Amino acid sequence: MTENLKELAMALAKAQAEMKNATLNKVNPHFKSKYADLAEIIDTTRETLAKHGLSVVQTTLVNDGVFVLRTTLLHTSGQFIHGDYPLPMVLDKPQAMGSALTYARRYSLAAIANISAEEDDDANAAQAEGKNIKPITAAQVKQLSDLADEVSADKAKFCRYLNVSSLADIPAGKFKQAVDALEAKRPPQAEAAE
Repeated sequence: MTENLKELAMALAKAQAEMKNATLNKVNPHFKSKYADLAEIIDTTRETLAKHGLSVVQTTLVNDGVFVLRTTLLHTSGQFIHGDYPLPMVLDKPQAMGSALTYARRYSLAAIANISAEEDDDANAAQAEGKNIKPITAAQVKQLSDLADEVSADKAKFCRYLNVSSLADIPAGKFKQAVDALEAKRPPQAEAAE
């Protein structure tokens, strides 16, 4: 971000005083909760931000080995702030990657504009999910560690990619994804001569 944010801060304060929360126009079938889709959040924020000399740019980049969405709030003065949202790197599954990117764009845009775009369940859904997450077994940790060594993977970067502190914290449901990601790092073998 720029060192001086005075003009951006004044413009954002005026824009936020005028902006309403996004209309909750979609339903999450998993949690039965309502939320605003990306188009609704853009429609809710764009005109008011622009009226006050503000705009938003969302780009992707690799930051410290982690694929991220960067959301930047710009002011006509040249002042800006930005925030990064980590994304899964699933290059072999473009639809999954596209869904993750849309989800990240939606949350990041709502956050930087400081509007609400979903029902507030007081974090009950996240807590309910967390209670049912079991980590992988010690044998699976060893298997992943050995595989990471075999393919020369940086374990710290790999853990950041999976959004965990260590291999032992990987949820059991993500074990196959972890194995597949490491196997994808294996160099292709030359075909045997006939």
